[in-house]
Amino acid sequence: MKVSVSNISETRKAIEVEVERERVDEFYEKTLAKTAKSVQIPGFRKGKAPRGVVERYIDKDLLMQDALKELIPITYDESLKQEKIFPMSDPNLEEYKLDDGKPLVYRISFDVKPQIEIKDYKGIEIEQEKAEITDKDVDDMLESFRKASARLVNVTENRGLQIGDLAIVDFESSSEGKPIKNGTAKNFLMELDTEKFLPGFLENVKNMKREEVKEFDVDFPADYPGEMAGKKVHFKFQVKEIKIKVLPEPNDDFAKEVSKFKTLEELRADLRKQLENRIKELTRGQLEAKILEKLLPQVTTAIPQSFVNYEINYLVNDILKQLHQRGMSIADYLKAKNQTEAQFLEELKPTAERLAKVELIIDAVSKNEMILVSDHEINKEIEEFSSGSKQDPAKVRSTMEKEGTLYNLGYHLLKHKVMDFLINNAKVAYVAPAASAPAATK
Repeated sequence: MKVSVSNISETRKAIEVEVERERVDEFYEKTLAKTAKSVQIPGFRKGKAPRGVVERYIDKDLLMQDALKELIPITYDESLKQEKIFPMSDPNLEEYKLDDGKPLVYRISFDVKPQIEIKDYKGIEIEQEKAEITDKDVDDMLESFRKASARLVNVTENRGLQIGDLAIVDFESSSEGKPIKNGTAKNFLMELDTEKFLPGFLENVKNMKREEVKEFDVDFPADYPGEMAGKKVHFKFQVKEIKIKVLPEPNDDFAKEVSKFKTLEELRADLRKQLENRIKELTRGQLEAKILEKLLPQVTTAIPQSFVNYEINYLVNDILKQLHQRGMSIADYLKAKNQTEAQFLEELKPTAERLAKVELIIDAVSKNEMILVSDHEINKEIEEFSSGSKQDPAKVRSTMEKEGTLYNLGYHLLKHKVMDFLINNAKVAYVAPAASAPAATK
């Protein structure tokens, strides 16, 4: 198979492919055999007519057209892999030629990423907070472990609900005299947390005692997601039980219960290590963002719409995965955001354009500095993923090739290597973190 590539413009290429006649005939024979099995010809049982008879009843040109519909996409993909080209748009078959006994020759055009020049990417001056993990950070994380392991204990004294309590409640809700969908529950466990409820709600529930019933109204804000935005909602509320959280004592027994460690000291050391790793990842992310912000103004080339659409599809697929994990459909998501599909896609456009520009920067720096990602590195990443998900690495790679996600994996690895280079060559001035930004929560 002969392949030649030509540039139509800065963002569009054409590929001309010549396929050997033997391979064309091979696909023709496969198409003929497949058609012969399904065609009904008078005087013969279905699929039992001889080849010569089948060819007399079926137009050879139509058979060849069917063969080419299968052959051209396959050889097109092979030619792209051979030339290491990743199109940003669907292929446009401009022309093809197939004479008797001659090879198949066709030309396909497609959009590609523009090539840009990036200057002064070494020695970029940036300022970065250098967070330090303190004993308080470890204490706070340990406290979150204690809260997660807390026991719920009934309050026996005759007192009202307080902030921080939990309660078993029955409630009904309505708006404009009509019940709200999914707005009724019995034996519902709720926690009186000021961050979880609308203003005005807890004020009505606070100080209610066991078996007390109360009715009240809450005004939902105009920007509240969903159908209740800007409406007055009526609640009928009954407290059935009041509970409090009893936290376990922070000792060696607690460490054994919540971790693989035998002592509290070992658990605290591990928590500190986790926090330090988290800070390293966070710091790296901040350094990446600051470096890219310095380089993005250099990207003045117009971004092809097909490239932006590619990035939008990437963002949409990522959102769909997150929604699936939450048991939510895209229709539910759009309804909650009070958006149409068109508005949703338009909202993603600025992020998609930025992603496209970042990719051009990564490509430019990797080209200048000869930073590459080998097949070995890609296969190693696939093997690690496959090991965790107990899948066959070869099948995972095959699936990624079919879905087009193998390119994303290669780019992810390339971006990491390029950002390593840019960070290592940057002039970073580390400063103490702001007092309002604790290290453990930044």
